[in-house]
Parts: sequence; structure tokens; C-alpha cells
Amino acid sequence: MVFIIYLSQLVCFIYCIALFVNFLIAAGVTFREVVQLPKYLKVNRGENASMHCAFPLDEDLPDVRWWRREKPSFLEPDSRKRFDVNKGSGSLQFLNVTFADSGVYYCKVNYREKSNVTGTGTQLTVYVPPTPLKMVPIEENSAISLKFECQTAAFYPEDFRISWQRDGVEILTGIETVKSETTEGLFEVSSSLADARPVLNGVVYTCLVSHISLKGPASVSYTVIQDHSFRNIVIPRLVLGFLIILGLLGIIVDHVRYVQLKSVKD
Repeated sequence: MVFIIYLSQLVCFIYCIALFVNFLIAAGVTFREVVQLPKYLKVNRGENASMHCAFPLDEDLPDVRWWRREKPSFLEPDSRKRFDVNKGSGSLQFLNVTFADSGVYYCKVNYREKSNVTGTGTQLTVYVPPTPLKMVPIEENSAISLKFECQTAAFYPEDFRISWQRDGVEILTGIETVKSETTEGLFEVSSSLADARPVLNGVVYTCLVSHISLKGPASVSYTVIQDHSFRNIVIPRLVLGFLIILGLLGIIVDHVRYVQLKSVKD
């Protein structure tokens, strides 16, 4: 009885395998299929990036070449591109990737019997962070208002979030942000902040930018350091000196009048 059960299970297994093979044949899938990993590869500019293709084992190593969808010619090794072929696999490694390396890459496996099979493709996306940030005053600071501009470096992709803080508290008004695209397909952002509240010495304004290429928000700060020496020291002393001079002039005038009146009486 047990033998019959095992036999029936074996027959069912063989039948399922046969159905699966027939399905692959009907779908046009061959055992020469070349699979690439990963399908999507995302790295930051300046990092290294590796992609691989897997193919059936053969007695001899096939010829594995790589090409980019945007360019029909095969890639050649150089100081930044490395190629490797092993039994059943091949790889392409980029060193210090640039934004221009972004694209879809395919490996082509040429077998000994002259059959060529192209891989499924790997899309390489190179992120470019918006750093370093720069903050500059765009209007002369006064005692009653401040205006700054926060500028990003060119970045990719375009999604981002920018915010402002005053002494660690987020500012929600007086902000104007403009995004532009460069000829290389990167993006730049400038965000201005106009704060009409009274200006206090030592107040810290911070611009924060969040982007997928960053582990956390990038920031740049500006500390208000006003030169009060002229306003708080020189001007009051000038006023005091002017008042003293006026007082002395008044004393002198009174003294002259007194002398004149005394001379008349005498």
C-alpha cells in the first residue's frame, strides 16, 4: 500500500515536471536564457557599482560582452570599468560612477556554437546629492529684518524637501523656493527666507535639505552677528559729546553775558 502511494507520488512529480517543461517551451524560454542581476541598481555618484549576468554552464567559457542601450557599441575596459567571466557568470564593475554612467546595460553571451543570447538588462541609476549647501545674505541685514538664500549643488533625482529653522524651530512663512534644470539633466534649487521679526544677535538660521541620496537631511546655518560697536558705542558717545559741547557753550554764553552785565554796572 505504501509502495503504491510512493509510486503515485513519483508519477505525479514526473508529470508536473513534464508540464513545466512544456510550459517553458510554449513560452519561448530556452535553457540558454541569460539572467541579469540586479534588475535595478541605484548608487550615489562616486561609489562603485557591480552588475552580473548568469548563464548555463558550458564546457568552455563563452565570450561575454557588455553594451549600453543608449549606445550600440560594446563597452571596452578602461580605468573605471572592469570585466570578469567565470563558469556560469559574468560581471561588469564601475569604479567611481558618474552621473553620465546612468543607463540600461545588457550582457551578450556568445557560445561556441555561434549562438548569441542577450541578458535581461540592468538599469543603473546614479544619484547625485545636493551638497554642499550654501547660504548667503541677499539683502543687507538691518535691525528689523533679515533675508537669506539657501543654494543647493546640482542633484538627481529631482524629488527633494527643503525647510528653514530659526534656533531649531521650523519657519513656515516668508519662504520662496525655485527649482531649475541644468543642461546635463541635473536639478538645482534656491530657497529664500525673509524674516520680518526683530533681529537678535546670536540667532541661528538653518536651511535643511532632504534627498534620497542622503542618509539624513543636509544643513547649512547662519548665525546673526551684528556689529553693534558703531551703533551702540560710537553713536551714543557722539551724542553725549554733542550734548557736552552744547552744555559748555551754554556755560560760556552765560559767563560772557555775566561779564558784560557786570562791566555795564561798574
